[in-house]
Amino acid sequence: MKTLNFIFYFPNNWYQYGSVKIRNNGKKIGKIKYAEETIIEVSPEIKEVSLSVNFYKKSLEIDKLQKDKYFGVVYFKVNNFLDTLKPKILRVKIFETKLERQEFCNNLYTNFGNSTPVKNKNQSNLILGLLISMILFLMPFYPNQTSIIREIGSQNVSLPVILGIGGFISYLLIFINKTISLSSYKSRIYTTIAGFGLSLFYINSKTFLIILSMLTFALLIRSYYEFKKLHSNNI
Repeated sequence: MKTLNFIFYFPNNWYQYGSVKIRNNGKKIGKIKYAEETIIEVSPEIKEVSLSVNFYKKSLEIDKLQKDKYFGVVYFKVNNFLDTLKPKILRVKIFETKLERQEFCNNLYTNFGNSTPVKNKNQSNLILGLLISMILFLMPFYPNQTSIIREIGSQNVSLPVILGIGGFISYLLIFINKTISLSSYKSRIYTTIAGFGLSLFYINSKTFLIILSMLTFALLIRSYYEFKKLHSNNI
């Protein structure tokens, strides 16, 4: 039996309202919550576990660990906010002592997010992002929803709804967070806009597709010029 003590450490307190799922052969065996250490007892027959948060995933080969107790950290390998758009940034690193793990975490993200808090957010952009999110996550309540969301087989694809809920939460947190840094502000908004763009591939209705495409494109352009202005103000 191996004992693994897991934490997750993401820049700018990302996923403080979420968790990292731990699975073996698709079955959840635990989850790591924000600012908490999770202890997982792994039986000898388990050779590998997978860790995931949203669409980010990473596997850990348990059978290569020789000792009975380890300390692990789940983190993102990122240098800037654009790296968050990459699908394979989730990492897992294993240490023999808690001190080694802490020293590793202390050196993560040293140049990430060190910027002045954004004081004057563009309220109209935030409202536009919330509007797009609401259009997406309210789709199950529209008449003839099967003609709106593209089907695969006999099941409706729920990804646009999930992305809409995630976008709404993200924009709402940005709206109420008064101490968010510029890099975190940009990364969260660009990541959410990327989710909006992904949802367009699952919209079957031409009317909704045109509306959402125009709104998403408008949000992207407006956000780009907002970030450009904020950056020039911080120079």
